Amino acid sequence: MIPNTGMEQEEFEALIEMVEKKKYSNKDFKVVDNRIVGIVDGIEELKQTIFFILSIEKYQSLTVSENTGVGFWNLYGDDINLVMINLKSIITDALLNDDRIEEITEFIIEKIKRNTLKIEITVKSNISEELIEIEREVDIG
Repeated sequence: MIPNTGMEQEEFEALIEMVEKKKYSNKDFKVVDNRIVGIVDGIEELKQTIFFILSIEKYQSLTVSENTGVGFWNLYGDDINLVMINLKSIITDALLNDDRIEEITEFIIEKIKRNTLKIEITVKSNISEELIEIEREVDIG
C-alpha cells in the first residue's frame, strides 16, 4: 500500500532528492573538554567533525545518524594483522560519508602496544587547500 502524503509526486520526489543530497554545514558548536564554548567554522569545524566521527561507534547511539561513526566493535578480539588490513577501509568509509571530505591521501597504521594501534591519516577536503592531519590511537583489545 502506498502512503498518502498529501503532496504531488513531483513535489515528493524533490523532497526525497533534497534529503538524499544533504550537504553538511561548515559551522557548528565548538566543543572543548565536553563543554560548548562558542562557534567553530571552516577547516577547524571539519577537524572537529573528523574527531567525532572517529570517536563514535557506528549504530550504537539513537541520537546519531547511522552514517556517522566507525565500526571498531567488529575488530575487538581479532588477530592484529587482520585488524590492520580492515582498519583502513573502515575508517575511509566512515570519513567519506561526509561530503566535504574528498579523499584520504595518506594512511599509516603502526602497532604500539599489544592491542593498541596508532593511526595517522591525512585528509583532503573541498573546503580548503589545507590538508588535515589526524593522529589517533585505537584499542582493539
